[in-house]
Amino acid sequence: MQVEGKRVSVCAVVHDDAGRLTLLSKVMAFSNITTHVITGFLGTGKTTALISLLHQKPKHERWAILVNEFGQMGLDVDFIPDIENTQIKQVPGGCLCCAAKLPFQVALNQLIKEARPDRIFIEPTGLGHPENILGILTGEHFRSVLDVRATLTLIDPRHLSSAKHVQHALYQQQLNVGDIWVANKTDLCEPENEKQFDQIFARHVKLSRPNALKIWTQHGDIPLSKLNAARDTPVNQDQRFQDQRSIERSPEDASFTSSFWSRSVACPLDAHRLALALEALNLARVKGLIYDGEQWCELNGQENSIHIQPSSISHNHSDSKLEIIHDGSIDRDLIERLLNECQSHR
Repeated sequence: MQVEGKRVSVCAVVHDDAGRLTLLSKVMAFSNITTHVITGFLGTGKTTALISLLHQKPKHERWAILVNEFGQMGLDVDFIPDIENTQIKQVPGGCLCCAAKLPFQVALNQLIKEARPDRIFIEPTGLGHPENILGILTGEHFRSVLDVRATLTLIDPRHLSSAKHVQHALYQQQLNVGDIWVANKTDLCEPENEKQFDQIFARHVKLSRPNALKIWTQHGDIPLSKLNAARDTPVNQDQRFQDQRSIERSPEDASFTSSFWSRSVACPLDAHRLALALEALNLARVKGLIYDGEQWCELNGQENSIHIQPSSISHNHSDSKLEIIHDGSIDRDLIERLLNECQSHR
């Protein structure tokens, strides 16, 4: 699949072990490829951080990026700029180690074979299981092929005071695997958010990962040099982060659903009006690539904070695209009405 000149592909599924082993045998000639996992919950800025890192890529290096999206129609690759000697592959349709476990392994094998990378970045969905993903990457098939470095966990410090985040099993798992905690979106934080982040990080270091690092940043700005830290080994698997408040925890990802809408560019949309309407619905995650009649706009956010910016990438899509991840059911007719009401008359 070509996306505006990028080398982007969606993995093809091999349905039998023989096909998978054939692909595996073709990557065994590679060894010790520097590999980074960038995890974090919905809306913490993983793709933004990845774009920041891409702009720091040494010209002589070949990079490969594997992006996993919870929904069937991936949008993140539409936000990633085309950088020389970089190849992107996306695996839509659920967590890499669950619904997409086999496609993940096939995609990674293909990516290594085609890109012959010096460095690999893996961005799981915000509803992914990073412990299982790291288990695959460090397991028998990839152990000699990949040199898995420190795991980055992106955190919006404001979420640390939110029960629905810190009591969520996946959120806790993402904190627990983090060798580097990246406090992102700090321009939106209050001093008490920073204090709480530091307190919880100190507990993480004391109980689990004594060599963990922290970065306080905004707009996903992470120095590439920080990524070369070694992956830490937890000193005590039984003393990992768990929220102590005594109310019922959410199930992992069973309640989340992804829904997708599209509109022909012949019917342009008012991106600002649409963002305001969606903010009122307090949705778990919103991503969109919207044509307003003059330019493409990126919608990106969650709950009552959805940001709009002109896309810096040239697009020739025939449709505007909107993806919503929601907790529980959603009124599709309501979203259809909003889209109709937000048609632009430019």
